[in-house]
Amino acid sequence: MNIFSQITKWYKDRIELKKSDLGRNYGWFIEFEDKVVGELSNYSKDAFYDVVSYEGYEDVVFNEDIWMSVGFKLRNKIYDQYSEGWYTGFYPGDLIKVKKLRFRYLWTEKL
Repeated sequence: MNIFSQITKWYKDRIELKKSDLGRNYGWFIEFEDKVVGELSNYSKDAFYDVVSYEGYEDVVFNEDIWMSVGFKLRNKIYDQYSEGWYTGFYPGDLIKVKKLRFRYLWTEKL
């Protein structure tokens, strides 16, 4: 790949990342022990996602202890990359009621 095509690819990647809000708009798969157990969808600009559990994994996905210990891996649905360093917080008992989480540092840095 020549230098011109590398610069062009870098520029296009930057535009794509900006358009997707660093991958946030596409949502995330929730992985636990190397299995996809749910997903985060419907990103809002105040950093909230809807938490969706796949059938049979409700007890895992809505387990507040796993979320607080950062026991899940979050993989972007489109870019197929994991986010590192994210965290979330909530009031005890709220996760199962509202099925929404707010995140910090949940993004994709490069394509």
